[in-house]
Amino acid sequence: MSGAALEEVSALSAIYCGKDEMEVLEQTEDRGLVLCIRVLAAGGMLVKLVFTLPPSYPLCPPQISVSSSLLSRERSNSIKVKLLERAAQLTPDPMIHQLVLWLQVLTITRYVRLIQRWTADLQLAGRLFLGRPILLLLQGQQDCIKEYLRLHRTERVDVDSSGKKCKERMMKVLSETPSSSSTVLRRSGFQVKDVQSQEVLRQSFEELELGDLYHHTVSTLL
Repeated sequence: MSGAALEEVSALSAIYCGKDEMEVLEQTEDRGLVLCIRVLAAGGMLVKLVFTLPPSYPLCPPQISVSSSLLSRERSNSIKVKLLERAAQLTPDPMIHQLVLWLQVLTITRYVRLIQRWTADLQLAGRLFLGRPILLLLQGQQDCIKEYLRLHRTERVDVDSSGKKCKERMMKVLSETPSSSSTVLRRSGFQVKDVQSQEVLRQSFEELELGDLYHHTVSTLL
């Protein structure tokens, strides 16, 4: 394995450091390195990615397998093909983290669009934080928030094991506070933000004047 590849694996182990998030399955001179990463995609769907890094990696892209208990074989293969195509388009540099992030974007696009449509229709302000875990802040009239929760729980925003659309199964209300708790949130409307670290998430809550909510509720999930 090249030095760049080994450095990448070390960096990935620091990024995906949660329980069972990352595992080196095999490392041999002739086959290279086989790496398993488990990540959350849209609706809390757990996706297992297995990357086979040949000895010539990153000059040659990795082989990839995709699986999830909530994805059909056809859907898994479709995502795999898209990831392989993406890998072929990237420059020959360490790319595993880029591919994982791209997968999350690929699977979450429809999910995000639905949330954006519902919040616009109901005139709700808020933030959708795309990270681990996915977090949603909403601010608006109480009846509009109740209607949003109804939509989120009853509309088909996820996929089941056959690849068909199904209802969200992982959404949970963590806290309810007075709407005046964040004037910044109300002024800035609804936005989607990628969050790749706990510190960025903490800073985002502080900027929204919701530091107490972060420390008392959100931080306990991380």
